[in-house]
Amino acid sequence: MTNLLFFHENLLDEHFSQTDLGILYKAIPFEQLSATIPSPRGLVTGQGRKSWFDVRGGIGLMILKHV
Repeated sequence: MTNLLFFHENLLDEHFSQTDLGILYKAIPFEQLSATIPSPRGLVTGQGRKSWFDVRGGIGLMILKHV
């Protein structure tokens, strides 16, 4: 499917990096934060419902709730 606004991924990345959300995304060290937080207990044991997000996605969701 072709994106009608941006034909090239670099243009999309450049445009996103100039938005408020893109600037916020670049400012947060997701990889370092997710390395310090342990995985959910259900993910480790295999019990319970499978999580929709990994640790990195959970951090992003918590931040987006407040934006």
